This record gives sequence, C-alpha cells and structure tokens, in this order.
Amino acid sequence: MSESKYHHLIPKTYLKSWCFSGMSVYSFNKAELSKPVVKNLKNNFGENNYHSIKAGMPCCTEEDLIKIFEPLKNTKVVLDGKELESLYEYNRYYYDFENWELFYPENVRVPKAEVNKINDNIENNKVLDIEKLWNVKYENGWNSLLQFIEQKLKGTADQEIDEFYKGKLMKFIVSLNWRSFISNESLRESFSFINTLVDLKDIEIPFDERNVKRNKTASDEMKHNYLLKLFRSFLNDEGLMYDIAKGYIKNLTLRLLISSGDIQFITSDNPSFLYKENDRIHHIMPVTPQILISVEKDSLHRGKYCVEHIPDDEVERFNLIIINNADEFVISRNASVH
Repeated sequence: MSESKYHHLIPKTYLKSWCFSGMSVYSFNKAELSKPVVKNLKNNFGENNYHSIKAGMPCCTEEDLIKIFEPLKNTKVVLDGKELESLYEYNRYYYDFENWELFYPENVRVPKAEVNKINDNIENNKVLDIEKLWNVKYENGWNSLLQFIEQKLKGTADQEIDEFYKGKLMKFIVSLNWRSFISNESLRESFSFINTLVDLKDIEIPFDERNVKRNKTASDEMKHNYLLKLFRSFLNDEGLMYDIAKGYIKNLTLRLLISSGDIQFITSDNPSFLYKENDRIHHIMPVTPQILISVEKDSLHRGKYCVEHIPDDEVERFNLIIINNADEFVISRNASVH
C-alpha cells in the first residue's frame, strides 16, 4: 500500500504497458507530435498530494477535521478577538492561520515557536484514504486483470467471447475517466457554466497558497475539491461516479479491438474518455498498445463481448481520436505516434 506523496493521475500500473525500456515511455506534446520526450513513470504524470485531504479544504468531513486539527486539542483559538468554537471554523479560517492567537488552558498564550510546531503538525496531518483505497481496490489488481484480458484474447479468432470481470472493467473505465488530468466531460462542462455566472476562473491563487500546484484559480480549486468528494464516495461504493459505473454495468457491454497490423494504439493524459462521432456518444480506453476497449450499448443483454481485429488504418483513426481528446500530451511505446 503506497504512502507516497506523489499521486499519479494516470496510474503508473496502467502506463507500464507503454514502456519501451524499464519504466520509460515516449511522451509527445499534442502540438508537437514529431518531438518525442522520454519520461520515467516514477516522477511524471502526477502531482504531489493531489488526492490528499488537507487543512482548509472544503471537502473535509468531520472525521477528517478531527484528525487534521488534533494538534489543537485542549487549545483555544482566537481570531480578530473572537474565539473559534468548532473544527469547522478552524477549517474555514485556516487560510488566516498566521493571525490566529493560541492559548493553553487558563489563558496562557502559546509561544511562537510552539505555534509554528503546531502548524507544521497540522500541515502533516493529511488524510490519505483516497489514494490508499485506489491502490487496494484498483491499482494493485490491474496487472492481474490485464493478464487475464490478454490471455482471453491470445490467438483468438472469435468474433465474440463470454463476458468476464465486467464490474471490475467498467469501474476502472469510469474511474479513469474522472481521475485523469482533465477529468470527466460533464464535470468540465458544469464548471464552465458556473464560470459564466461567477468569474472564479479569474481569481488567481498565489503559488505558495495553492493546495496543489495545478490549481491556479479559484475555479480549479473548487473543481478539485468536488472531484475529491466524488472520488472518495466512489471508492466507498456510493455517489455519482458509482451510480454511473452501475449504469455501465447494467446497460452497456464492451467491444475489444485488437491491432492486427504494425501500428499500435497510443494513450494520453486523458486515457478514458467520451467523444462524439456521427451524432453518437462513444467511450473508449486504450488498454495496451495492442488492445483498445470501446464501450457499447447492450440492447440484447447476451452476456457477450465483441472481439474485432482491426487493420492499421483503423488503429490510426482511433489514435487520431485519442490525440484530439488529449489535454496536453500523448504517450507511445514507440518514438513516433504513427
């Protein structure tokens, strides 16, 4: 179980299939596809503490606050002459900690050096259950699930096979759609609409005050907090994301596309996504350089997955779709995306 502070938004275990040597992949800025950059999975495609819950974040639960503000137990907090009386007030006004006055029982002021120590302890009291649960429920099981997929498809000429691990696959597909760098399409559209009503995107957060460095504006920060709340609920088998996954499991099936030529599938910083083509909404996710999953309607409920071996021109078509739906970069096992 990982305790690392560096959280991969694109799971390292997923990206390993695109490694050409050790833990290295070729990365391409989508605007400069002719210039490959070698990147190591260990320290790329993520951000420090992206899924950590910390002091001052609106998504904190009461249980989170008890852990985070434990260093203030038996301490009185005063701000602008008024005592803060609850953990929720501590969290609400944590941004102004430098102006807090701390007192031991009997109104003995806490020395400055001790205040700094308390603040350091609060900063270190991060809640890590999102990343821990992700590792246990999804990350740690991906390799064995991938091996099972490859074994089922190895050498098969069948056009369909019996469904297997449908719940696990659908949940992984849905979770990766929300977990990635730009997250779910509906979430982005919702915050775009909110930004037309309130100019949160124009409120810039100073670099040293950001909870995560990626969140440059108040809109980014709000979206991140909402995403953490949704993702945490999903990992506890509840909430919007979990309902979407259940809908996928109940109403949809999978088409497994296999590259039959020399060209391989690429992936991106948005590996599981919805896109529109011919007035229909599609959802795809590259699984390996040889395999891509397309989520399909399951109107007959036959309990089957379709299997299709596709030629190079079809692989290239899907790779172009992947490029067009990437946020900033695409990833390949080869030094070219073609």
